[in-house]
Amino acid sequence: AGVDNAVLIRAAVADQNEMRPFYTIKNEGRWKDNGWARQLASFYKEHLLKLKILEHEIAEEQVQCFTLATILAENQLADLDVLLVDTEGYDGEI
Repeated sequence: AGVDNAVLIRAAVADQNEMRPFYTIKNEGRWKDNGWARQLASFYKEHLLKLKILEHEIAEEQVQCFTLATILAENQLADLDVLLVDTEGYDGEI
Protein backbone atom coordinates (compact mmCIF):
# COMPACT_ATOMS: atom_id res chain seq x y z
CA ALA A 1 0.00 0.00 0.00
CA GLY A 2 1.17 3.50 -0.74
CA VAL A 3 3.75 2.48 -3.34
CA ASP A 4 3.21 4.06 -6.74
CA ASN A 5 3.26 1.71 -9.73
CA ALA A 6 3.30 -1.44 -7.58
CA VAL A 7 1.00 -4.21 -8.76
CA LEU A 8 0.35 -7.07 -6.38
CA ILE A 9 -1.36 -10.09 -7.88
CA ARG A 10 -2.46 -13.10 -5.87
CA ALA A 11 -2.21 -15.77 -8.52
CA ALA A 12 0.14 -18.37 -9.85
CA VAL A 13 2.15 -17.84 -13.02
CA ALA A 14 1.55 -20.78 -15.35
CA ASP A 15 1.49 -21.84 -18.98
CA GLN A 16 -2.32 -21.42 -19.17
CA ASN A 17 -5.01 -19.16 -17.71
CA GLU A 18 -7.02 -21.51 -15.52
CA MET A 19 -7.88 -22.63 -12.00
CA ARG A 20 -5.67 -25.40 -10.60
CA PRO A 21 -5.71 -27.42 -7.38
CA PHE A 22 -3.07 -26.38 -4.83
CA TYR A 23 -2.18 -28.57 -1.87
CA THR A 24 -1.29 -27.44 1.66
CA ILE A 25 -1.10 -29.00 5.11
CA LYS A 26 -4.19 -28.68 7.30
CA ASN A 27 -3.74 -26.71 10.52
CA GLU A 28 -4.88 -29.57 12.73
CA GLY A 29 -3.62 -32.72 14.43
CA ARG A 30 0.16 -32.99 14.58
CA TRP A 31 0.46 -29.84 12.44
CA LYS A 32 -1.74 -27.64 14.67
CA ASP A 33 -0.03 -24.26 15.18
CA ASN A 34 3.13 -25.53 13.48
CA GLY A 35 4.30 -22.44 11.57
CA TRP A 36 6.89 -24.07 9.32
CA ALA A 37 4.38 -26.61 8.06
CA ARG A 38 2.43 -23.76 6.40
CA GLN A 39 5.42 -23.31 4.09
CA LEU A 40 4.98 -26.78 2.60
CA ALA A 41 2.62 -26.36 -0.34
CA SER A 42 2.60 -27.50 -3.94
CA PHE A 43 0.57 -27.96 -7.10
CA TYR A 44 1.68 -31.58 -6.85
CA LYS A 45 0.06 -33.60 -4.05
CA GLU A 46 2.73 -36.27 -4.56
CA HIS A 47 5.34 -33.78 -3.33
CA LEU A 48 3.66 -33.60 0.09
CA LEU A 49 3.11 -37.36 0.21
CA LYS A 50 6.85 -37.92 -0.43
CA LEU A 51 7.52 -35.74 2.62
CA LYS A 52 5.48 -38.18 4.75
CA ILE A 53 2.44 -35.91 4.99
CA LEU A 54 -0.54 -38.24 5.30
CA GLU A 55 -3.42 -38.05 2.81
CA HIS A 56 -5.94 -36.93 5.47
CA GLU A 57 -3.56 -34.11 6.54
CA ILE A 58 -3.58 -32.47 3.10
CA ALA A 59 -5.98 -29.67 2.14
CA GLU A 60 -6.83 -28.76 -1.45
CA GLU A 61 -7.79 -25.29 -2.65
CA GLN A 62 -8.28 -23.85 -6.11
CA VAL A 63 -5.76 -21.22 -7.21
CA GLN A 64 -6.12 -18.83 -10.15
CA CYS A 65 -3.29 -19.20 -12.67
CA PHE A 66 -2.32 -16.70 -15.36
CA THR A 67 0.33 -16.68 -18.06
CA LEU A 68 2.96 -13.99 -17.67
CA ALA A 69 1.74 -12.47 -20.94
CA THR A 70 -1.80 -12.18 -19.50
CA ILE A 71 -0.55 -10.50 -16.33
CA LEU A 72 1.50 -7.99 -18.30
CA ALA A 73 -1.35 -7.24 -20.75
CA GLU A 74 -4.15 -6.96 -18.16
CA ASN A 75 -2.10 -4.59 -16.01
CA GLN A 76 -0.78 -2.60 -18.97
CA LEU A 77 2.81 -3.25 -17.92
CA ALA A 78 5.21 -2.33 -20.69
CA ASP A 79 8.22 -2.31 -18.33
CA LEU A 80 8.86 -4.74 -15.52
CA ASP A 81 11.51 -3.97 -12.90
CA VAL A 82 10.91 -6.79 -10.40
CA LEU A 83 9.00 -10.04 -10.68
CA LEU A 84 9.00 -12.22 -7.56
CA VAL A 85 7.75 -15.76 -8.02
CA ASP A 86 8.41 -19.25 -6.67
CA THR A 87 8.25 -21.46 -9.74
CA GLU A 88 8.88 -24.88 -8.15
CA GLY A 89 11.35 -25.71 -10.93
CA TYR A 90 8.92 -24.51 -13.61
CA ASP A 91 11.21 -21.65 -14.70
CA GLY A 92 11.78 -22.89 -18.26
CA GLU A 93 8.09 -23.19 -19.04
CA ILE A 94 7.27 -19.75 -17.66
